[in-house]
Amino acid sequence: MAFVIYGTSRKGVGIFEPPFYKCPRCEELHTTYIVVYSFYYHVFWVPVFPYTKLAIATCSACGFWRDETLFGPMLAQEFEGKKKEYKHPWWTYFFTLLVVFLIILAIVL
Repeated sequence: MAFVIYGTSRKGVGIFEPPFYKCPRCEELHTTYIVVYSFYYHVFWVPVFPYTKLAIATCSACGFWRDETLFGPMLAQEFEGKKKEYKHPWWTYFFTLLVVFLIILAIVL
């Protein structure tokens, strides 16, 4: 009987601190930072392809965190321009690129 180990994983692809932003819980200025994660599927721990990016804002003073669905209007506007700067890592497409390469190799030979 064969088995397949599959699942999802994430990798941090960027971090930045929004200027002049106060934490909504502790009201501290310049303590919030945003980490952008790339989520991808894997088979036998080999990345197949990425499927989404998610941002999480965390306050370093009080530990309060929220994902981008709960960003306030000021933070959402600040992040919208930055989100396109963060790309999925090239190696998360490894399995897909390998399959395409093998198909092309089979056609050529």
